[in-house]
Amino acid sequence: MSGCYGDAPFKTEDGGQTFHRLGQLTHTDGIAVDFTDPQRQTLLLGLHEQSQSLQLSTDSGHTWTKIGDKLPANSNHSSDPIILDSKTFLINTAGWKPNATLGIYRSQDGGETWTSVSTFGPAGEPLVASDGVIYWQRLWGGGLLKSTDQGKTWNQISHAVKNNPIELPNKRLAGLSANQLVVSSDGGATWTNFGPPAPFKPDGITYSEKGKCFFAWHLSDNTKMDTQSILRLNVE
Repeated sequence: MSGCYGDAPFKTEDGGQTFHRLGQLTHTDGIAVDFTDPQRQTLLLGLHEQSQSLQLSTDSGHTWTKIGDKLPANSNHSSDPIILDSKTFLINTAGWKPNATLGIYRSQDGGETWTSVSTFGPAGEPLVASDGVIYWQRLWGGGLLKSTDQGKTWNQISHAVKNNPIELPNKRLAGLSANQLVVSSDGGATWTNFGPPAPFKPDGITYSEKGKCFFAWHLSDNTKMDTQSILRLNVE
C-alpha cells in the first residue's frame, strides 16, 4: 500500500507490478493498516496538514468515513495514525496550525471516542517494534517518545535521534542524528555512532536484510535525481 500527497491510497497485490486506487481521497499523508487481521479490512488515513481529517475504512479501503471530527476542535493536524487492532487506534495532532493543541489521542472503540494520552506532538511514521513498544519522534526533531503499554502512556527518552527510528533484525534500533547513523541496543536510552557521517543530512533511512546494508536519502525540489540523492552503507 502506498500514498502521500496527491490521490491515494493505492494498493498492489503483485509485488508492485501494478497498483489500483482505493477510494477517492486526495492530498493524503500517513496510512495505517490492521496487520492483526489477515484480511486487512481496517485502514486509517490522515490528510496532509489538515486538522480533524482522519478517515476510516472497514472494508479494505473500498469506502471511507471521516472520523476526524470526533477529535477536539482545537487539535492540530492529524496526519499519522496507528492501528493496534480493529478497535484500538492512535493518532497524532501535530503541525504548524496557530493556537492548536499538540498531542496524541487514543481510541478503544474504533474511533467513536478519543482520550488524550500525551501533550507531546509527534510526527511522521512511528515505529511499532516487534515487542510491541512504540517509538515516535516529536515534531521537528524535538525528542523521541516511547510507550510500552500500547500507547496509554508516553515518556520522552532521548534527544539523540532526530527521526523516527527503524528496527533491525537483531532487535536493535537505528536512527539519524543530523548526518550520522546511530544505533541503540537498550530501547533508545543510549545511542552509538555507526559508520561514517553522510555527506548530507538524510531525511530518512531503511535497512535491507537481504543486502545487509542501509540506504539513506534526502528530499529535493529538483526534478532530476543527482548521484548523491541516495546513499548505501554496507554492514558487512
